[in-house]
Amino acid sequence: MTNARITFFDNSGHYLSHRMYPDSVSPEFFSGWIEAILALDDGGLLFAALARIPPYRPDGMWLARLNSQGDIVWTSRIRTGTDSVYIKVSSVIQLVDNSFLSACYFVAPSRSHFVLNKVNQEGSVVWDSVYTMEILTYPQNTQLAACPDGGWVAALTDRPSSNYDHARLLRFNSNGDTLWSWSIGEEWEDYTGVAVTCLRNSGFMLGGENADYGDTLRVWTLLVRTEPERSDASDPPSVVPDDFLLEPVYPNPFNATVTIEFTLKRPAVVRLRLYDLLGREAAIVYDGWTPAGNHCFPLHAENLASGEYFLRGEALGIETTQKIALIK
Repeated sequence: MTNARITFFDNSGHYLSHRMYPDSVSPEFFSGWIEAILALDDGGLLFAALARIPPYRPDGMWLARLNSQGDIVWTSRIRTGTDSVYIKVSSVIQLVDNSFLSACYFVAPSRSHFVLNKVNQEGSVVWDSVYTMEILTYPQNTQLAACPDGGWVAALTDRPSSNYDHARLLRFNSNGDTLWSWSIGEEWEDYTGVAVTCLRNSGFMLGGENADYGDTLRVWTLLVRTEPERSDASDPPSVVPDDFLLEPVYPNPFNATVTIEFTLKRPAVVRLRLYDLLGREAAIVYDGWTPAGNHCFPLHAENLASGEYFLRGEALGIETTQKIALIK
């Protein structure tokens, strides 16, 4: 039998100790190969490891929550099915509701599958979902990033043809529904080693390795993807004036810095820009996909000249403008 092992070091990289962790949920199973680990705010850890059954056949994965002393708080077993011939745990993250999301993919005789599993803070499975979407042919190496609205993005390597890997970005809401998909890839090129992070302006930075088989040159490719405005063509939502409300700026006049506040009834792309009296853009306050709710963003005007400006807000097809004054 194999066990999962974690080695602890101090801040200087000196060895402190190591611990062995058997699969306490199903001790008759082989376990090991920790493939994802997450540091938690309370000093504890969460790790994801493979689970196998004799004779060394993959049967899913298990999560283990450790306290700051390295003791097991709980474990959670997640099966992918006995028809799997290969399993790879790719990523584990903590969402804004403090639940945990893990991603793995497994190869079955028919095709590969992309699997997401969500567990709560006590280790109970909230849901698990196997994605066999047509857009995914051979998903691998999934990396996750949490979004402020409770959803997440998944960056992975996909192989739509038999020879070349493409990088793909999938956006999910908090229920695990797919909102949109985006990919990059060309014939005679591989896009692999993908990683993703969620930016503060609600965009995403996607990185990866690109191999051009013409001259075998490998470079890192970084892409910024902002969320598109979504609409349902079959039942377009009606827009009413208070769906987007830009609050009066206070104080006005202001000095150096002021807070811009607005209310959004439905998720949308919001753009806040500052223009001078000649209509020239003076500053971008905010530009990005925004969840519903009340929001505020600072306007830093240290580099602007004193005078009057127009603050324009745009969202959901609604435009609103205010005149504000900067006095230094």
